[in-house]
Amino acid sequence: MKKKILKFGTMLLALSFTLTAAFACGRKGPSTVAPHSLKITFYDGGYGQAWAYKLAEKFTQETGIVIYQETGINPSKTITDDIPNALANGTDTDIFFSHNIIWEVPASKGQIEPLDDLFAMECDGKTVADRVLPELLDDCKLKFNGSYYKLPWTNGAGGLIYNKVLFDKYGWEVPGTYEELVELCETIENAGILANPEAPRAEQVNIKPFAWSSECYYWDYLVFDWWAQLEGVDSIENLKKLPSADVFDPAKGYKFPEAVQLWADLVAPHEVNGVLRDYSMKDSSGRHYQAAQIDFLNGFAAMMPNAQWLESEMRDNIDPEKCEMVLMPAPVVPGAKTDSEGNPIRVNYQVGGGDSIIIPACSVNKEEAKQFLRFMMKEENAKLFTERTQGVMLGVKYDNLDGIGDRYLTKFARSVFEVNTHSKKFNLYSQANMVLNNKITLEWADTGVNHYAELYNKATTVDAVFSARLTDIKANFAQWKSDSDKVFGAE
Repeated sequence: MKKKILKFGTMLLALSFTLTAAFACGRKGPSTVAPHSLKITFYDGGYGQAWAYKLAEKFTQETGIVIYQETGINPSKTITDDIPNALANGTDTDIFFSHNIIWEVPASKGQIEPLDDLFAMECDGKTVADRVLPELLDDCKLKFNGSYYKLPWTNGAGGLIYNKVLFDKYGWEVPGTYEELVELCETIENAGILANPEAPRAEQVNIKPFAWSSECYYWDYLVFDWWAQLEGVDSIENLKKLPSADVFDPAKGYKFPEAVQLWADLVAPHEVNGVLRDYSMKDSSGRHYQAAQIDFLNGFAAMMPNAQWLESEMRDNIDPEKCEMVLMPAPVVPGAKTDSEGNPIRVNYQVGGGDSIIIPACSVNKEEAKQFLRFMMKEENAKLFTERTQGVMLGVKYDNLDGIGDRYLTKFARSVFEVNTHSKKFNLYSQANMVLNNKITLEWADTGVNHYAELYNKATTVDAVFSARLTDIKANFAQWKSDSDKVFGAE
């Protein structure tokens, strides 16, 4: 049975494939599949299923392993909810592909298979470790013992996606700077262009700069890029270690509130020359994320915050005469850091940087599981994944996209590749004890809740959000650290 669960604006789809071979081994935990099988369970974050079927088909051809689809996924939970219990109590899954799981805790308990031997295996004349993106390699290690326990899954890109059909039709230029983005929004607003002149008058709306939903965190991708432009990737890397509460203090260089303020100045309703401006579609703060995406596809808005899965997720709803989506590089904000030649340093937040591929320690088919993962890491198969997800990239090195047919690589897919390969990538993944112990997150408040809707509706201010957050962090930092060090050992 397939189960689709809508959460945080992304479709979670628990799917399993069973790879059957004549391996003389048993299995721990209850099983609804034939014996002697290799079972893969994956999370579909809008990537579709074609990649899994195609990789499995090719693996069958090369290894002789028979593949069939398994049913019986728990309909009441997502994969990420099920994994901790499965690792602790036994599972017939041999490989989990999942989103944003805290794998370090079960790994430290011996519930996840170490992958040092996999990382040392030959792959395209190199090693698997050589194939992994350098900025993701250390994130695969458990800090307590330095061993590898996961493979990175995707190397995503997000930010502002624009509708090229509208930009071409009305002569709008893609903004390269924050000031140009502000000017573009005002140009679109002043134009007063009806999105659908043939609609009944009560349904007519003007094209707006932005479609979005506060149900999702997608504005983060643009705001995180602005944060890294202002603070620098190296400074964010230091923050991830949580050396002290001071790293969250704007007076001591913390730039995230400044990036959020740039967003609020642009997106929250505000006055321009005495006229109230709201660049968002009506009811954006309370709109369902799929409705906002449909609005964008229908040409009701020129841009929307989203990420690499949007085209794949909405493929059946795209009318090419109304929308051709392209991911733009994050416009450069005032005060952005520059390189030695004075050019702004181009950065991009690594969407999906926390996604993981793990092998349960209870799997009795570990070697076959590692065989499949090594197979997947080969360049030709990484390209096959990208081909069948129409642009989503594995967390491996891509020199080019040669060999992928144009029918799979849309303009959007190529724009994702361009942003990924021409930016300094960063993420907020951290193995700091307080993060692993769920005491604090690096983004927003310690609860991890964003405040875009509140800021848009003027229910609070950026200063109020971050002043309250800093007060809370300073008051609790020492206790959070003490509690967390007792669980994981002093850092």
